Amino acid sequence: CLHEMPWIQHATIFHAVTPGDFQGDMKSAVDTAQARLDTMRDTFVHGGIPAQVRVSEGSAAEEILAFAKQEDVSLIILKSTGKRGLLTTLIGSTTAKVAQGTKKPVLILKRSVIRT
Repeated sequence: CLHEMPWIQHATIFHAVTPGDFQGDMKSAVDTAQARLDTMRDTFVHGGIPAQVRVSEGSAAEEILAFAKQEDVSLIILKSTGKRGLLTTLIGSTTAKVAQGTKKPVLILKRSVIRT
């Protein structure tokens, strides 16, 4: 999917591990997320795009918004999941909260576009 976004000059791949969204301990969930994001980072790097990985613990929307503000990101890219509610059925609750809570541009990718 990187060929569909040639304008990316560098990327930070971010994931928030939300307590209660998994079975097991938090460290295991963070380690699993870190490993998945490391694989994604390698794809970016192989495509010639410098990338770093950040894993945080907490509410996904709140953590994404805080990270975007702290790091002064130029664009937030999120996947669409759409699990409940009218707006959230279209884009997902975390995506809706982030899009409504930031002044940064937000690019929402359809699930079928995302390949890891």
